[in-house]
Amino acid sequence: MSLPTKRPPTASSPSGRGKGPAVEKTGVSRFGGESPSLALLSNDDLGNLIRFDDESQQPYLDEEALLELCDAARAGLINNGYLPEPLSTQLADFLAAVVMDEAYGIATVGLPVLMHARLDKLVAEISAPCSSSAALDPTAPQPRRDWSTGRRLQRLWRARFRSDYFDIDQMRYANLSRFGRLRHVVLDDDELGWSAIASQILSGGPAGKLQFEAGDIEERPTCGPYYVTALPLLTGREELGSVPGQTRYIRNGQLSDMHLALLSRVGTPIRILRGYCLRSPLAPRAGIRYDGLYTIGQYGLKLDEETSIYRLVLTLQRAPEQRPMQKMALIPLPSQLDDWRLFQKYEGDMIRQKRGEQGFVEWKTAKAEERVNLAQWRRAMELGTELRLLSRSATSGSEQDRT
Repeated sequence: MSLPTKRPPTASSPSGRGKGPAVEKTGVSRFGGESPSLALLSNDDLGNLIRFDDESQQPYLDEEALLELCDAARAGLINNGYLPEPLSTQLADFLAAVVMDEAYGIATVGLPVLMHARLDKLVAEISAPCSSSAALDPTAPQPRRDWSTGRRLQRLWRARFRSDYFDIDQMRYANLSRFGRLRHVVLDDDELGWSAIASQILSGGPAGKLQFEAGDIEERPTCGPYYVTALPLLTGREELGSVPGQTRYIRNGQLSDMHLALLSRVGTPIRILRGYCLRSPLAPRAGIRYDGLYTIGQYGLKLDEETSIYRLVLTLQRAPEQRPMQKMALIPLPSQLDDWRLFQKYEGDMIRQKRGEQGFVEWKTAKAEERVNLAQWRRAMELGTELRLLSRSATSGSEQDRT
């Protein structure tokens, strides 16, 4: 789920992809009469959100910059509800400017821009119910102080777009396989797995059967056209090492699952992909994420003679001069999580269509068990982290008392 998003061009764009709709009548309200200067497109405080098109001689909204703003704001709401400066000020200025335009009937934000930037999700999360004391608290963190602005904007958009506003997710769902992240993959009729259709290299060669599906029995290293091995860590578990950037990947199974081909790759760089079912503090919350280059420091293999189960231990060291893992951990972004939820619905519909009702029930049951197991593991991991922090705090306090 890491393919770039693409939408069909809209007639409202001044020229080319990524440009927002031109104003219906510049400086003139749809309700009649002269309006003040456009609050949104003339706001110099919004920085890179506003661009100028030389061809049409009109300012327009930069959709990609707006999507980045919405993702950053929604991520702050998910984590702790606090937005640092200058993000909180830029968001507050943007929302106030949009409300002013909408109040004068100026259609600065069109439906395609709203859909792409996930503005409907942003205002819904800002407008989520909160306690009255928090709403009246002037020291409350942004954007909770803007909850009334979000609610007003939500009402204005519902009045302007009417039923289209309530059908936005259905539109995104319909576009997912046509213009969205699934446009290059297909669910096979024979193996009932996802495979790439746009590139034989991405699909694992002419057979096109490279399946990066969590729990797939063919979870295996693959080699790309530049002879750099890619290792998908989709199952098993991973522990953080004592050295920064070092991890230990542990996997149990039969000999065929032990990635024997990696024996010849010890000391060489490989590409690591982590899946959401990997039991690791570095695993993404959804989908599969490419985490960059690592070096295999050690390959260990041991057989339990009583159970005939093999145990693989890989020591991995992340290569330097890459994007820090602290930033990688922010992926998937909120907009990507939106698409992940749509993908899960789409996959269920495709399973029902190809396997029938019985196959769909089995798939749904397996997914429910997967969610429960992952939730239990995450709670255990968080509890363990809290206990370690408390232990360190108690140890530090006792040392200070002795001194």
